[in-house]
Amino acid sequence: MSVTILLISMATSTYSITSFGASAGKSTFVGMDSAYQANGKLILKSGDGLEFDGGLGLLQTNRSGESDTLTIIPVSFGINYELNQRSNISPYLGAFGIVAFVSGIDSPYIGGGAKAGLRFTISPKTRLFFEANTYTSQTESGELLNQQFAAAVGLSIGFQNSEKKIKHKNNRRKNKAARRKMKRRMLR
Repeated sequence: MSVTILLISMATSTYSITSFGASAGKSTFVGMDSAYQANGKLILKSGDGLEFDGGLGLLQTNRSGESDTLTIIPVSFGINYELNQRSNISPYLGAFGIVAFVSGIDSPYIGGGAKAGLRFTISPKTRLFFEANTYTSQTESGELLNQQFAAAVGLSIGFQNSEKKIKHKNNRRKNKAARRKMKRRMLR
């Protein structure tokens, strides 16, 4: 746990934009009913298009033909690459690992998958996104929880932009140096 906190604190100081995102969508499973899913995520984005995200979700579904409701809590960690980050509309691709805790089952499902999405810039720190993903996961005993497809729409809001802070500091330094230079000229 402390390693995770250390990595997140190092990453938030290194990456240019850190944002929170929330999304809702629909998941389709093999052998289960479709379910609506809600997710929250933390996104750490670098200036070169690479980003890391971690997410937590919640969904409820039934096995096909059964009335028991299963509560599933997926925890995911992923890496994405934004293909056209300077544009107002930018596609991205990614891969992720997932650990899914399912009610009534002792061991979690572990797996991975791929995702693709499209982001629309609303303001410098606010973005709307559409994402689709697919993954397969299983328990240690080999029981499959195979999610064929999930689609979601969400909103992410940035709360740190160290790139602007660094730029502002550099501008202050340049202005201070220019004022000193001007003073020297005036004293001559």
